[in-house]
Amino acid sequence: MSQYIEIKFHQDVWMAKTISLRGKLNNIQLFNL
Repeated sequence: MSQYIEIKFHQDVWMAKTISLRGKLNNIQLFNL
């Protein structure tokens, strides 16, 4: 059970990083426009 929670936690962190990275890329694109 604890392994499942650990995997889920890593997935959430990875998703948060991906979303924040996308947001930064979008901001850079808007800034360049």
